[in-house]
Amino acid sequence: AGEVILSVYKEVSSGSTWDTFSKYDSSGRVVQQALPSAVSGYDETKADLLDNPTGSNYASLRDSGGRSLYLASKSATRQTEPSLAGAFSSAVRSATSAPGK
Repeated sequence: AGEVILSVYKEVSSGSTWDTFSKYDSSGRVVQQALPSAVSGYDETKADLLDNPTGSNYASLRDSGGRSLYLASKSATRQTEPSLAGAFSSAVRSATSAPGK
């Protein structure tokens, strides 16, 4: 609880925004991070901000053309930022569903 799920960076002069979405497991570890190229927007009325009613596909993540990073923890214990190196294996996918689906 209390993890940042959406970071929004806005360039004031142009109005451009870059949104990065993070999904966490029950232990608070990042299991998916959608880069700005994968996030098409967000809805503040949705609990997860990206509208995932089915649990398998986010409405506000692009199905193609964007990048999501899927992380698989190698440890059952929560890692702190300085010790993240080597704690995760990763795969980059251009789809919004988890690898293998």
